[in-house]
Amino acid sequence: MNTEPLVSILIPFYQVAHYIERCARSVLEQTYRNIEFIFLNDCSSDNSLPCLKQTIEEYPARNDQVRVISNPRNMGLAYSRNRCIELCTGSFVFWVDADDFISTDAIQKLVEKQRETGADIVTGRAVPPSQEGMQEIPFSSHSSKQETLTGLLDFSIKTMVWGRLIRTALYRDHSIQCIEGVNFREDFQVLPRLFYYADTAADIEDVIYYYEQGNNASYNSLARDYIEVKLKKDLQDLESTRLIRDFFKEKEPKYNQLNEEHIVYYLREILRDTTRSGNKALFLKTLDELKRCDNRIALKYAASLLRVGRISPGLCWIIKRLRFILLEPKSRRSYA
Repeated sequence: MNTEPLVSILIPFYQVAHYIERCARSVLEQTYRNIEFIFLNDCSSDNSLPCLKQTIEEYPARNDQVRVISNPRNMGLAYSRNRCIELCTGSFVFWVDADDFISTDAIQKLVEKQRETGADIVTGRAVPPSQEGMQEIPFSSHSSKQETLTGLLDFSIKTMVWGRLIRTALYRDHSIQCIEGVNFREDFQVLPRLFYYADTAADIEDVIYYYEQGNNASYNSLARDYIEVKLKKDLQDLESTRLIRDFFKEKEPKYNQLNEEHIVYYLREILRDTTRSGNKALFLKTLDELKRCDNRIALKYAASLLRVGRISPGLCWIIKRLRFILLEPKSRRSYA
């Protein structure tokens, strides 16, 4: 009887024909044997799926462990992550982004640490694949849950789910999911909640994960396209941050100000985006929400917005009026 825990390696992918073979080989060549591999195709229109299937054929010993599944249509990363959790059968999950790859002993080392410590989350070290100017991502946990949560919420610890062995029950027992359609910062929607419910967490010193930095083609476009992409990203960042703020509001009130600062930051970014894109309705809606935030935090960001160049005189008046409103006592404010 196999006493080793079953680990589900989860790989959602979309338009990664250039990287998928490298990724697939790195997971299929794992020294740890008790693995379920789930490759979830989000309707790639390039050669990703044929390339993946061709690579899998070279590992016949793994055939019974591999599942290649396609979404009915392009649904986005948040939906794909949720579906992977629904489909997997392992006691633990390990995420890999399809343009990244892992060391062949990654799962073995993580499982050994988990069995030694009983941890619900085990984190390895991650670096870019190039040996030149290697920059390690600071996403390990700290000595206490409070330090870890603080690090995740102030972004001193990166909020990627990949590179971590995570007990599947944390997702299922607490109904932790991504917001479907919100595909930016979808990791931030779940990771602080996973650590909140984890009884223990552990790290290993080994580098096990190699993250790709060069796959940014979608952002290399004309200036106006960039502004529209950034606005979409900032709006989704704001929604992800609201989810975490609301989650911790009652459970851990000490994080309220930190989370509120993030809310105000993204509201400020959306104001900047809308001044450049000319979206007046969204500008005014965002301005109204900013007025309802904590005075001291909002004032700081309203003041910084005034320093942004190329703002029309009319817009300047609105921002200055915002500063005046924020200085008024809340009892005297009117939002009609």
